[in-house]
Amino acid sequence: MFFSEMRRVLKPGGRFYSFDPIAYNPAINIYRRMATQVRTEDEAPLKRADVALAREYFDDVSTRTFWIATLALFAKYYLLDRVHPNADRYWKRIFTETPASLWWWQPLLGIDTVLTRVPGLRWWAWNVVMSGTRPVE
Repeated sequence: MFFSEMRRVLKPGGRFYSFDPIAYNPAINIYRRMATQVRTEDEAPLKRADVALAREYFDDVSTRTFWIATLALFAKYYLLDRVHPNADRYWKRIFTETPASLWWWQPLLGIDTVLTRVPGLRWWAWNVVMSGTRPVE
């Protein structure tokens, strides 16, 4: 339903972009079970089957994943900082940090540039940006 509606409203040659959580990382799934008050009830993480379905409606569908090693921020915020996932969205919290407080996290970003490009492993990331083009008929 989503992709058919997206295709309907886009003009031929128009491009869509989406930013979604991914379904496969165990740490993310624990976080999702804990963070019940900071997301909508109907939110569903993206699966490989969703990308396959997008390819039925759009041309040149591509994906780019983000955050595998950097998910260590969950351990920091929950275990060290004692911030429950319902009290603050961790993905937003990282943007309030300073370069000095992120000394431990910066190297993980570098590791992620490699990990998120490994087929199979990249689906353990936290988020994915997907895009595709409505065919010109």
